Order: sequence, then structure tokens, then C-alpha cells
Amino acid sequence: AQAQYNLGFHHESGQGVGENEQEAVQWNRKAAEQGHAQAQYNLEGPSSLQNKQQITLRSVHWQGQLLYVPDIDYNPKRQQVCVWKREAQSDVISKAQLVVEVVPGTSRIRLQTRKYNEAGQYVYCPAIDGPGLNGKRGEVLVWKGEANADVLEKAEFEVEPVDGHSGQIRLRSVKWAGAYLYVPAIDYNGDRRQVLIWKGEPLADVRSKALFQLSLI
Repeated sequence: AQAQYNLGFHHESGQGVGENEQEAVQWNRKAAEQGHAQAQYNLEGPSSLQNKQQITLRSVHWQGQLLYVPDIDYNPKRQQVCVWKREAQSDVISKAQLVVEVVPGTSRIRLQTRKYNEAGQYVYCPAIDGPGLNGKRGEVLVWKGEANADVLEKAEFEVEPVDGHSGQIRLRSVKWAGAYLYVPAIDYNGDRRQVLIWKGEPLADVRSKALFQLSLI
């Protein structure tokens, strides 16, 4: 199944072979029929995400840089969410693993990190403005305490698939009227970029920086 999935990936990306969407779908389907989870997701899209599924997110705009939760506090109750700009080593990879929680009765999801607490800590969008641009950016953080109703509400995301690019998604904050989670060109401590939401009109630059490659672990 893995070899068939790899062939599908190469046909979709054009790596080593000519780009061919039909061939990509055919090989993904063959891999999915043998139980390959990523191939199944590529065919079915976000609707196939399940509770407790582990995923990683890589920024497409920034050449596959990994979204992760470093051991850096924003304040005593919250942690930063960043993208790692360098080659990801084992420490970064462990902090990049996110757990999906499907919101019952909806197509929405929440994301948790369990690196620092086995019970899980939510990635969410508090009512805190991000840097610059008169409130058009909002912070994306991890809530370190027990999640109350307000945190759970601000942790809900709609998953927007990208036509013609299996596995690529955008995440939109439900609380903030569909604001895109994105990775602007804002460095954080040199080796990292900040992850924020964009509350303004989503122009082409924002939509590009909001693209993530979702991979199942």
C-alpha cells in the first residue's frame, strides 16, 4: 500500500514523473483499498477525519516548515504556536503532533497538543490582537489550563479543502467569522515564524500563507 501511495504522491506533485492527476487518484485509490490512512484521507478529504487521529501540519507557502508548539510561554496560561524554519529534529517533531477532536454533529474540528499534558491542551484563538495592522491579526495560542466553554468555542476550526491538491487544507476560525489561520513573514526568535489568524479580507497573499499540508501520523 505504501508503494502505491508513493506513486500517487509522485504523480500529483510531478516529482520524478509527469504531473498527472488521474494517475494520482488511481494510485491513491489502490492504496486506500489496502487500508492506507493517508491515501483514504486524500480521496475523502476533511470529512474523513476522526476523533483522536494524530496529524501534523506543514506550511505549503514556507516550503513545508512544520507547525509546532514550542516550550515557550506567551503568558502563564498560554503557550506560543509557531512554525519551525529549520530542518525538524526529533524534539520539534514530537511538539508538532496534534490530536483531532471532531465537534459532535458538525464538520468542525479542534486540535490538541498532548506533548505537555496527557489530557490535551487546545490550540485556540483568544481575543488578543496580533502584531501590527490595526487589529487585523489575532493570536493563535495553546491554552494550558482546563478548557472551559469559552476556550472550546475559540478552539473550533472549519477545515477548507483545496481543489486539486490532496491533503492540502486551510483552517478557518469559527469564532472569528472564518478568519484564516496563517503564517505571515514575522520571525519569532530567529528560528521560528509566528502563527496567527487574519481577520481582514483574505487576499491572495494571505490565502497562500494559510495553506497547510495535512499528514496523518
